[in-house]
Amino acid sequence: MKLIRTCLFLAIAATACACDSPKTLLELDDIQRAARDTASLAAESALLVEQIRQGRLGDNYVWVHQQALQEESRKAAQSLQKPARPDLRERQQLAVVLDARLALGLQQVAQGMADPAELQRLAKSFNDIETQANALKGGKK
Repeated sequence: MKLIRTCLFLAIAATACACDSPKTLLELDDIQRAARDTASLAAESALLVEQIRQGRLGDNYVWVHQQALQEESRKAAQSLQKPARPDLRERQQLAVVLDARLALGLQQVAQGMADPAELQRLAKSFNDIETQANALKGGKK
Protein backbone atom coordinates (compact mmCIF):
# COMPACT_ATOMS: atom_id res chain seq x y z
CA MET A 1 0.00 0.00 0.00
CA LYS A 2 2.86 2.33 0.83
CA LEU A 3 4.40 1.62 -2.60
CA ILE A 4 1.12 2.55 -4.32
CA ARG A 5 0.93 5.85 -2.40
CA THR A 6 4.54 6.63 -3.24
CA CYS A 7 3.98 5.88 -6.94
CA LEU A 8 0.81 7.99 -6.94
CA PHE A 9 2.64 10.86 -5.25
CA LEU A 10 5.48 10.68 -7.79
CA ALA A 11 3.04 10.59 -10.70
CA ILE A 12 1.21 13.67 -9.40
CA ALA A 13 4.50 15.47 -8.77
CA ALA A 14 5.75 14.66 -12.27
CA THR A 15 2.51 15.90 -13.81
CA ALA A 16 2.69 19.14 -11.84
CA CYS A 17 6.30 19.69 -12.92
CA ALA A 18 5.40 19.16 -16.57
CA CYS A 19 2.82 21.97 -16.51
CA ASP A 20 3.73 25.57 -17.14
CA SER A 21 4.04 27.42 -13.89
CA PRO A 22 2.48 30.86 -13.60
CA LYS A 23 6.02 31.93 -12.80
CA THR A 24 7.24 30.71 -16.20
CA LEU A 25 7.94 33.73 -18.36
CA LEU A 26 7.05 34.05 -22.00
CA GLU A 27 10.18 33.66 -24.10
CA LEU A 28 11.07 35.13 -27.48
CA ASP A 29 10.63 31.69 -29.06
CA ASP A 30 7.05 31.58 -27.73
CA ILE A 31 6.26 34.93 -29.34
CA GLN A 32 7.91 33.94 -32.62
CA ARG A 33 6.02 30.63 -32.68
CA ALA A 34 2.70 32.41 -32.07
CA ALA A 35 3.55 34.96 -34.78
CA ARG A 36 4.41 32.14 -37.21
CA ASP A 37 1.07 30.48 -36.45
CA THR A 38 -0.81 33.76 -36.85
CA ALA A 39 0.92 34.47 -40.17
CA SER A 40 0.02 31.01 -41.43
CA LEU A 41 -3.60 31.34 -40.30
CA ALA A 42 -3.87 34.79 -41.88
CA ALA A 43 -2.56 33.42 -45.19
CA GLU A 44 -5.05 30.57 -45.05
CA SER A 45 -7.83 33.01 -44.20
CA ALA A 46 -6.92 35.19 -47.19
CA LEU A 47 -7.01 32.08 -49.40
CA LEU A 48 -10.42 31.16 -47.99
CA VAL A 49 -11.74 34.63 -48.81
CA GLU A 50 -10.30 34.47 -52.33
CA GLN A 51 -11.98 31.12 -52.93
CA ILE A 52 -15.27 32.55 -51.66
CA ARG A 53 -14.90 35.52 -54.04
CA GLN A 54 -14.41 33.09 -56.93
CA GLY A 55 -17.56 31.17 -55.94
CA ARG A 56 -15.67 27.93 -55.35
CA LEU A 57 -16.98 27.13 -51.87
CA GLY A 58 -20.35 26.27 -50.40
CA ASP A 59 -21.80 27.91 -47.32
CA ASN A 60 -21.33 24.85 -45.10
CA TYR A 61 -17.68 24.44 -46.06
CA VAL A 62 -17.01 28.12 -45.39
CA TRP A 63 -18.66 27.96 -41.99
CA VAL A 64 -16.76 24.83 -40.91
CA HIS A 65 -13.43 26.15 -42.20
CA GLN A 66 -14.03 29.51 -40.53
CA GLN A 67 -14.73 27.76 -37.22
CA ALA A 68 -11.54 25.67 -37.51
CA LEU A 69 -9.44 28.75 -38.24
CA GLN A 70 -10.98 30.57 -35.28
CA GLU A 71 -10.12 27.65 -32.99
CA GLU A 72 -6.51 27.65 -34.18
CA SER A 73 -6.38 31.41 -33.69
CA ARG A 74 -7.59 30.98 -30.09
CA LYS A 75 -4.81 28.45 -29.49
CA ALA A 76 -2.18 30.85 -30.81
CA ALA A 77 -3.53 33.65 -28.60
CA GLN A 78 -3.66 31.40 -25.55
CA SER A 79 0.04 30.61 -25.90
CA LEU A 80 0.78 34.30 -25.32
CA GLN A 81 -1.11 34.51 -22.03
CA LYS A 82 1.89 34.45 -19.71
CA PRO A 83 3.91 37.21 -18.14
CA ALA A 84 6.77 38.42 -20.32
CA ARG A 85 10.11 39.99 -19.55
CA PRO A 86 10.01 43.78 -19.90
CA ASP A 87 12.10 43.66 -23.10
CA LEU A 88 9.54 41.33 -24.74
CA ARG A 89 6.30 42.99 -23.69
CA GLU A 90 5.97 45.19 -26.76
CA ARG A 91 6.41 42.17 -29.06
CA GLN A 92 3.97 40.19 -26.93
CA GLN A 93 1.39 42.97 -27.18
CA LEU A 94 1.81 43.19 -30.95
CA ALA A 95 1.38 39.41 -31.29
CA VAL A 96 -1.79 39.56 -29.17
CA VAL A 97 -3.18 42.45 -31.24
CA LEU A 98 -2.45 40.66 -34.53
CA ASP A 99 -4.19 37.54 -33.32
CA ALA A 100 -7.18 39.56 -32.08
CA ARG A 101 -7.46 41.26 -35.49
CA LEU A 102 -7.34 37.85 -37.16
CA ALA A 103 -10.04 36.48 -34.87
CA LEU A 104 -12.29 39.49 -35.51
CA GLY A 105 -11.82 39.20 -39.25
CA LEU A 106 -12.63 35.51 -39.18
CA GLN A 107 -15.90 36.27 -37.42
CA GLN A 108 -16.90 38.42 -40.40
CA VAL A 109 -16.16 35.91 -43.18
CA ALA A 110 -19.47 34.05 -43.29
CA GLN A 111 -21.51 37.25 -43.01
CA GLY A 112 -19.48 38.88 -45.78
CA MET A 113 -19.95 36.09 -48.32
CA ALA A 114 -22.53 38.03 -50.33
CA ASP A 115 -20.65 41.34 -50.21
CA PRO A 116 -17.67 41.56 -52.61
CA ALA A 117 -16.45 44.82 -51.03
CA GLU A 118 -16.44 43.23 -47.57
CA LEU A 119 -14.57 40.19 -48.88
CA GLN A 120 -11.98 42.47 -50.46
CA ARG A 121 -11.57 44.36 -47.19
CA LEU A 122 -11.14 41.08 -45.29
CA ALA A 123 -8.58 39.78 -47.78
CA LYS A 124 -6.54 42.98 -47.41
CA SER A 125 -6.77 42.77 -43.63
CA PHE A 126 -5.64 39.13 -43.60
CA ASN A 127 -2.74 39.95 -45.94
CA ASP A 128 -1.69 42.86 -43.69
CA ILE A 129 -1.82 40.61 -40.62
CA GLU A 130 0.28 38.00 -42.38
CA THR A 131 2.91 40.59 -43.33
CA GLN A 132 3.11 42.01 -39.80
CA ALA A 133 3.20 38.58 -38.17
CA ASN A 134 5.97 37.45 -40.54
CA ALA A 135 7.98 40.52 -39.55
CA LEU A 136 7.38 39.75 -35.87
CA LYS A 137 8.49 36.16 -36.13
CA GLY A 138 11.83 37.22 -37.58
CA GLY A 139 13.88 34.45 -39.15
CA LYS A 140 11.92 31.65 -37.44
CA LYS A 141 10.31 29.10 -39.75
